[in-house]
Amino acid sequence: MKQGFVHLFEHIELLEAAQQQILERWMERSDVRSALRRNGIGPEFFGRHFGSRVIAYALGVVTGEQRLGNCPVISVMLAIFREKEIPLADLFVVCVQLKNTFLDFALEQGILTREVLEEIAALLDHNFEGVIKEYLNPTDIPLTCSIVWEKPTPQPASSAAQTPSIATPRSASPETTAVTSAAEYAREVEMDMEMIDELIELEHEAIGHLELFEDLGGRTKEHVVTLFLQYARILNMMLEFQQLAFALNMLRELLEKTEIESLEASNRSGIVIYVKAIIDDLSHWRNAVFIEKSADDIHYLDKTLLSSIAQLEIMLLPNEGEDDDAIEFF
Repeated sequence: MKQGFVHLFEHIELLEAAQQQILERWMERSDVRSALRRNGIGPEFFGRHFGSRVIAYALGVVTGEQRLGNCPVISVMLAIFREKEIPLADLFVVCVQLKNTFLDFALEQGILTREVLEEIAALLDHNFEGVIKEYLNPTDIPLTCSIVWEKPTPQPASSAAQTPSIATPRSASPETTAVTSAAEYAREVEMDMEMIDELIELEHEAIGHLELFEDLGGRTKEHVVTLFLQYARILNMMLEFQQLAFALNMLRELLEKTEIESLEASNRSGIVIYVKAIIDDLSHWRNAVFIEKSADDIHYLDKTLLSSIAQLEIMLLPNEGEDDDAIEFF
């Protein structure tokens, strides 16, 4: 149990059982739907990929299974929000309505004592404060242990046709509070090199198909999806890289559900460019961290990768309204 949430913990079974109900009520609020739709994000899409996980994370903080201010889902969500240049006012609306939904549910269930109210406010207000600070100035309050965010440079509308740059290993900035080099990490964590060899093989297959066909149709998409899935599985086993694991897994889900053949040729071309860049960056990062162990900071490429992944996810987002017919969050 997380110290400071003793009264919420008394009702944790009720809250955990009601996660889907709380999520649906949150996404059904008119202010939330309007704020998301104004920015081209379907409420059901947001709820399925982010909302459900944010609620699960908040309850995990109450039980002590999660640490307050260390939610990889929120970091990935903010990366997409920054790329879409979503106004802070709309971000605030989405956040504050989650607290209102929790309060309404607690009141309805007859558990909203003064102590429970104060703990709900402390849990969500503290988190929202961190979200807003991170959104405005990513270097001030990192939401994960050692990741150094930089304010992304706004890109022109034609950026999909431009090749994303590949970052190189660098030393962490002075603001970094905890930096682990690849050499240090190798001494702390034993990596299964057979898994690394499998990643290399999957990379070659995916890149080979992309170079040959210059498209994501048919078998090419299958190879890319398999590669991202395997990267996500391996990274998810290491606490330091769960943020990247979540981002890659979400990207994999979007790719699987997207009918590439139905997209316009220009959009398909941009998607291929970003997929290649992401795979190339992953390859350089894998080599610098796990093979050569030359990276001064094992997180040196996080910002670049998350930015590229966010750009590609935006290109793959379903048109607003496509998933509004039925609420299916899980």
